[in-house]
Amino acid sequence: MDRRDSTGVLASPLDWLLAAVAAGLLCGCATVAADAVVREGWQQVDVQRHLRAGCAMYAAVGAIAGIIAWLYIWTAVSLEQSVKPRLGRAAALLVPLSIATLTVLGFRTTALWTFSGGSIQSSSVARWGPYVFLGCTAVGLGLAALCTRHALLQIRRRRWRLPAAVAAGLVIAGSALAAIDLTVFVALYSRLHEMLELLAALLVMSGLGLGIVLLGARSRHLALGFRAIGIGGLCWLTTFTASDEARIEIDLGLLHVWQEPAYLGRMLMRKQLAEAYLKDPTAWQGARASRMERLRRHYDISTTALSQEWNEPPAEQPSVTAALKALRSTAKDYNIVVFYVDALRNDVAHDPAVMPNTVAFAKESLDFRRAYAFASDTVTALPVLTGGSYFPESQHPDLLELAHQRSVSSALFIPLSARRFLAKLLPEFSFEDTVEVRDYGPDKKVWGYGADQSSADGLVDEALDWIDRRNSERFFAWVFHYDVHNWRELKANQNSEPTASLPLLDPDELRRRYRAAAAGVDEALGRFLEGLEQRKLADRTIVLLVADHGEALGRQGHWVHAVFLWEALVNTPLMLRVPGIQAAAIETPVGHADVLPTLARYLDPAAQVAGYHGYDLMRHALPDAPTASLPLVMMSMRKNDVLRIGLVERQAPHHKLVLPLDSVVPELHDLTLAEPDDTNLAGEHPMVMLSMLSKLVRSPVFPRSSAGQDDTEPTTPRVAAASRR
Repeated sequence: MDRRDSTGVLASPLDWLLAAVAAGLLCGCATVAADAVVREGWQQVDVQRHLRAGCAMYAAVGAIAGIIAWLYIWTAVSLEQSVKPRLGRAAALLVPLSIATLTVLGFRTTALWTFSGGSIQSSSVARWGPYVFLGCTAVGLGLAALCTRHALLQIRRRRWRLPAAVAAGLVIAGSALAAIDLTVFVALYSRLHEMLELLAALLVMSGLGLGIVLLGARSRHLALGFRAIGIGGLCWLTTFTASDEARIEIDLGLLHVWQEPAYLGRMLMRKQLAEAYLKDPTAWQGARASRMERLRRHYDISTTALSQEWNEPPAEQPSVTAALKALRSTAKDYNIVVFYVDALRNDVAHDPAVMPNTVAFAKESLDFRRAYAFASDTVTALPVLTGGSYFPESQHPDLLELAHQRSVSSALFIPLSARRFLAKLLPEFSFEDTVEVRDYGPDKKVWGYGADQSSADGLVDEALDWIDRRNSERFFAWVFHYDVHNWRELKANQNSEPTASLPLLDPDELRRRYRAAAAGVDEALGRFLEGLEQRKLADRTIVLLVADHGEALGRQGHWVHAVFLWEALVNTPLMLRVPGIQAAAIETPVGHADVLPTLARYLDPAAQVAGYHGYDLMRHALPDAPTASLPLVMMSMRKNDVLRIGLVERQAPHHKLVLPLDSVVPELHDLTLAEPDDTNLAGEHPMVMLSMLSKLVRSPVFPRSSAGQDDTEPTTPRVAAASRR
């Protein structure tokens, strides 16, 4: 910022400002381009409007970033010049050291959060990992600042090669971080992704700024062009700030990005939160309250009070109860086996090339093709499967308590890694007997993820041995398969390497690993069913095959589960084989809450199922299956935060409504399509969307305040509100 500079673009502080704003604008355009590269759902997008709105939003953000960068550089350089007489050459370290210090202060909580996982907490890495992580980041940014400063000095001396190399290196490094941010564990580690996003933007913007200085120094015409870009950015920022219409047009042009947030969705959410805060800072009650208020306003929702039908679910009709009792009239004191497969996708379970034994089992069962988990993660989904209720503190007995009340011996067969995980997070998932099967070596520390040894065969062996010791005593067994959950780390055989060592950019190999893990569990199922036949227990044993959730396998860069409510994550296999009941493929939507009322009546024919949120699945074996009144609801989580809630009607037409709680823009998906989650039909079917939304906001999954609970009058949002969206 020295006025004696003769580079052409650095003649005054104003030129520095315009150069910084121009760099911010170009970085914003690059961000929109990066978002477009990873975005998949273009089929229902007006591409020109998308690009206009995205570039308009990021132009304003880039201009703000340029102003902030200019203020920081101006302050730092002024301070450096003031202390240079006393410190000499050491003053050149002032800017890099200040950047390193800000890095440590700004990212300290992110580093601690990154190393707070259950498997890491029990290791020494939890103690030194955050500080090494912070140190490497601070040193990296400090060196980048030092190189940039040296490159600027080289430009002043009319030397071009080193500045060009530094500028290119910064852009490449930032682009690499952006690629990781947009493709690796997307949406799973939110704070880490925010950090990667900011670091990528800093590096790319620095590289572009250095490039602008370099090109401006070599060409007066280019210098004038960059000045014009900077002036245009400042003018647009003024318009963006002053014009409500401009900001609303951006919101409308980017409504679709919430299905694939990427960079545009993240920034749109920040923009809307900033607008809500600046509108009335004194009345600000937090981000969640602001979003809920926006939902109420846009869709004319007058109440989000919990509907009474969830507190007192409608009783089963007497005629239905009588028909179900008659259906079970010849039932014996059946044994019950839950063959539970963590993270198994429904499409893979029905693929004969991958899981032939499972496909054969489905043909002998009531195969519920459209069974929905309550959540896309185990800790949230499992209690609904065993408890039949969407209320965490339900007073009704769960399956384990019912088995105990009937003096039915119960046992859990579970890999050690899953046992350690659930014992801490779901201690109530407890059986009379628990048999653990080691799925990792004694030298490893595993919690949740990281097991690399198959346990499928060991679980079946232990379960059959335990059954043999029952001496014909009635039993309730839960075989908890975890190999499919561990598909990335699992060794296919003793000589193979775990998936973690494979290239991250080899999706076909990653999907092959997942299918291989599923095939191993399928072989174990075949062995288990054959074992029941050999012991002459097949006609005395009910077998339920079920998964708690699925796996994304690369959709929008997301490879595991949680966070979303895509069909691949919440539409799970659910197959129920009951001796004497004719097999059938059932397309009516059912939920995991329906499992308890079904198995409860096999544990105890007189079991009371009133008050649960689920319905007896055996009603689908009746000639005219009665309709269930309560819809299916679901939620997705990230750690302790609810990110999305959803609803599926049990009656035709079959739609799924998803409400992301960051955008509060409803998504309506047609479940008859091959890829339902690719298309949002909320605008095409506003009546359907609003009808389902009115039920969702009054269901147990909707986050409501105590004030909302006091509001008891029902409401149906008006179509006019949706039309404005």
